[in-house]
Amino acid sequence: MQLRGVAIGWAIAVAAATAADAATGVNVQLFQFRPGAIAVKSGERVTWTNQDDIEHTVTARRAR
Repeated sequence: MQLRGVAIGWAIAVAAATAADAATGVNVQLFQFRPGAIAVKSGERVTWTNQDDIEHTVTARRAR
């Protein structure tokens, strides 16, 4: 019975770590951001991939 509790706890920890490590991705191509808007929580990662030859900037709104 105790071993089952350990296994369940381990499975929950792995699932939580996997969800926390997931990154949100934004592609920049032909002067367009896809997706055009995203919402992330503090500490979440966002991966920006610029496929244009020109540099782009990103601006964030204040947290609500």
